[in-house]
Order: sequence, then structure tokens, then C-alpha cells
Amino acid sequence: MDEFPSPTNSVALKTWDTFGTIVQADSSQRAYKQTSRSEESDLLTRITRDLSTIARCEFSGIVSETSQFEKIGVTLAREQNRSRQRSFPLLAQLRPQRQILDDQYQRSYNAKEVTDASTNVRQAWQSYEATKEAARLIGSNRLAISRALKILLEENVIQREADMQTCPICAYEEAETLAANRIRDIEGWIPTQEAEAEARQAL
Repeated sequence: MDEFPSPTNSVALKTWDTFGTIVQADSSQRAYKQTSRSEESDLLTRITRDLSTIARCEFSGIVSETSQFEKIGVTLAREQNRSRQRSFPLLAQLRPQRQILDDQYQRSYNAKEVTDASTNVRQAWQSYEATKEAARLIGSNRLAISRALKILLEENVIQREADMQTCPICAYEEAETLAANRIRDIEGWIPTQEAEAEARQAL
């Protein structure tokens, strides 16, 4: 009724008359006729109340759990859009169904959960910032070398305690480059690299 200039406007009355021809359930017809004969001064309240009654009669499977007038309108509009998309699948791609927060969805995000989530994000960010700074001090190149070294050790391609061995990655060089103390130095970077990766994943 908000769209109509006045409850007594001829456009409103014509629309109301047309509405009366399409309601089907007996209870819907009774509600329509009672409103039509009503002499209440607050006609908008009466129409709103009876439209809610008619909606629950005509579309019981869709709005039976909904009582607020505004939510009934949203529910019916959403179902109408789904029906159009089912009959014309391309419409779903052209105009995707909007997500509408119903009561149950809103209840699942209460204030405490939002606060807890914010706290978790803050803590994860602080942890990530610390490990990121530690990784920066070591340097991305060294961390890449430490990742490679870990794989080579796990695959037994190089030995941890050998006095001197040739790096299999740069084997074209004749110089033996990996002494035990060098491996220990590179392994010392691995915890920082792993901590930074875990903190980034957690964030």
C-alpha cells in the first residue's frame, strides 16, 4: 500500500479488486471480503494483517514459519525468483540469487562469536607479523635454500654429518661445498621458515 497515493485512490481500489479474483483458498476469500467491508479508520493496518493471513493460506509451505509482514514479502519474492530461475535456468547466471539473512542465520553470528573471531584474527596477525620479521632478517634466498636442504636430507641425497660433500644441486662445480657445519647453519633457518609458513596459514 505504500506505493499507492491514498487508500481511497481508484488505482488502489482497482488493484485490490484484481487481487480478490486470484486468491483461491476459502480462508483467503473470507479475509479479503472482511477487509473489503471493513469500516476501520486504520485501513492500512487491517490490510497488512489480512494480507499476512492470506499469504499463509495461499503459500503455507513457504511462509508458515514467518509472521512479520515485511519478512513474508521478502520470502515470497525470494521464492518467486527461485521459481523463475528453475523455469529459465539462464536467469540464474544473469541474476544470481541474493543471500538474505534470515533469523536462524543471524542467530548463528552473535556478538560473542564476532568478538572471539576478531580476537583470533588479531592474535594470528601478531604471530604472523613476528615470524614474518624473523624470516625477513634471514632473507628469502636463504629460506629457499633451507627448504631445499630439508628435502635433500629427508631423501638421503646428502648426509648431515659428512666432513665435505658436493651439493647435488650445483654438482657441475667440482668444489665440495657442504661441510657438516654449513649444513647445521642452513638447518638453523628451517624452523623460522616453517613457523612463518604456519603463521601465514593460520592467519
